[in-house]
Amino acid sequence: MVMPPAEALAQLAGPGRDPDPAARRALLMRPDLPDEAFALAAGDPDPVVRALAVGHSRAPWLLVEAAAADPEWQVRVEVARRDDCPPNVLERFSHDPDPVVRRAAIAHPRVPVDVLLRTLLRGRSRLDAEFAAKHAALVPDDHVDALLSVTSYGARGLLHREDLPGVLVRAYAGATHPAVVRRLAVLHPNCPPDVLGYAAVHDAEPPVRAGAAAQARCPGEALAVAADDPENDVRLACAGNAVTPEEAVDRLAGDPDERIRRAAVQQPVARPTTLARLIEGDPSLSVRRSALGNPACPSVAVDQACRDADLVHEATANARCTRDGYVIGLATARGIPRPRKKEVQKDGDRAMERDRQLMATAERCLRAVGRQPWDWLSAQPLERLDVADLARVITRHLFAAAGDERAQVRLAVCRHPHTAPGLLAQLAADPDPLVRETVSRRILDAALGAG
Repeated sequence: MVMPPAEALAQLAGPGRDPDPAARRALLMRPDLPDEAFALAAGDPDPVVRALAVGHSRAPWLLVEAAAADPEWQVRVEVARRDDCPPNVLERFSHDPDPVVRRAAIAHPRVPVDVLLRTLLRGRSRLDAEFAAKHAALVPDDHVDALLSVTSYGARGLLHREDLPGVLVRAYAGATHPAVVRRLAVLHPNCPPDVLGYAAVHDAEPPVRAGAAAQARCPGEALAVAADDPENDVRLACAGNAVTPEEAVDRLAGDPDERIRRAAVQQPVARPTTLARLIEGDPSLSVRRSALGNPACPSVAVDQACRDADLVHEATANARCTRDGYVIGLATARGIPRPRKKEVQKDGDRAMERDRQLMATAERCLRAVGRQPWDWLSAQPLERLDVADLARVITRHLFAAAGDERAQVRLAVCRHPHTAPGLLAQLAADPDPLVRETVSRRILDAALGAG
């Protein structure tokens, strides 16, 4: 049974007050409470009850205004969160000793812009500054002169805004700010190129130099210098930057750090001779594979890598792989043993993925070789292919292959499902007895099937 409003009101104050604060809080959720209930609840000894009262949309403003001086932060923050909280109260709350109240006021849509500027200029809290910096009412272009003097907390918050003018980014990249701010400045999309160039070479902190060297707007001459930086992370940033000059990339391709060499050999400006050298002799398999993935890798190096079981997949995927390389790659892929049951049980997904990769490599090579003209194919060691692969290779050349001097090739024509009856009749007089026997068996099987 629902308690009548009058009885509910009596439980908020006076002798009939419910001693349980949770029960009084629940009463304030009722939609049928009279207006005087909020006045009673505003004087409740429980701060949560008072907070619920002043946060209610029906609470009279006089009660809310009085609650702005409440000693408990839970009550004050409810005042600060109200849509109708006036700017002067929000300004007062921006100085509140409790951080939750301050941030509720700073984030309020009606907070004065002066409050946001003061928080950025003189505030001592990083989170306060972040709240002020991202406020929609603050337009950095309108306050450039003032924002030049923000605290490091303020600069840190503003640097998360993409609309921050370059003049401010330049100021925040200066040595007066700590490294965390300078790094954010060089990572900002509006950071001027000359600032990036200076930071990449001269900043005292490696994370700032690395951040600047990773930007596409960093001048090439600065990257050429930063490529010799004593810090690995700075050189790595240069190695991964697409605008790093060719000479610097070539030096980085010989760096002692494997990560740096791997990044350098992926650059479009990497020298073909350097790529070939690394493919042949770099101690890191990942570097050799990355070099093979570069379209600038010379064909001779790609074809040579087709002989390597660890590189054949990447080599045959390179656009510079020649038709000779595909033949070599097919032989290499087929020569690698398939994983045995014990290997699959031991290595699991890794062994299965390696097997799928080798099968994909063989398929790629078969498609490439099968597209070649017969005058080139006939000169290849087709007799070394297994039955299935040989059938794939000669599919487009059955008539020409029927005249090949190698019996294995003619036999493959006899066994091919697409060989025409006239061609089989021609092979019935083949000098090789196995070829003649295969033709006879096919003819006989066809006749028995027809009968």
